[in-house]
Amino acid sequence: MVDVLLILVAYFLGSIPSGVVFGKLFGKRDVRDVGTKSSGAVNTFVYVGKLPGVLTLIVDMIKGALSVHLANMYSDSPWLPMASLLACICGHNHSIFLKFKGGKGLSSLVGAMLVIWYPGIFIVAFLIIMIGILMKDFNAATGLGLYSMPFILFVNDHQWYYLVFGVLIATLIMCKYRETIRDWFHKHKKSENEG
Repeated sequence: MVDVLLILVAYFLGSIPSGVVFGKLFGKRDVRDVGTKSSGAVNTFVYVGKLPGVLTLIVDMIKGALSVHLANMYSDSPWLPMASLLACICGHNHSIFLKFKGGKGLSSLVGAMLVIWYPGIFIVAFLIIMIGILMKDFNAATGLGLYSMPFILFVNDHQWYYLVFGVLIATLIMCKYRETIRDWFHKHKKSENEG
């Protein structure tokens, strides 16, 4: 029962629409009406303002970190931190307060990784940069590169839940990049045909 409650808490934490709140509070704009229409930190930073963008980044990272921390503190289930992270990102990407829309979940993942195993952030970032250089598209590379995360965590600590929940988390975030990835493949295919 405690585990279920912690997963629900993580979902509601993730659902807090920090980009919308800070955008309206400091930028006097609804981030959902500009740019990519995402309520995440990047869209808030670029299209609403630096202060609301930075505040959104910080709060979104805290949401991920706190979801994992609460699971570690109040549950003996070793898989619960990853399950809570999945719930948090699900809430962030499909917020109950925004008609099940939201951001991409990347900031919350970074915050959670600081608690789970922080060196993993640098390894995943390095791989995303390498993929981005090869693809010449860092947005598409981010969506694809995140699939390295569960395997990196598994190599560090051989537990099944890093793979299972990690792949689910990467897929949940990657779905937000699917149009970017699709565009890259279409562009790549077109250049090959023209070549």
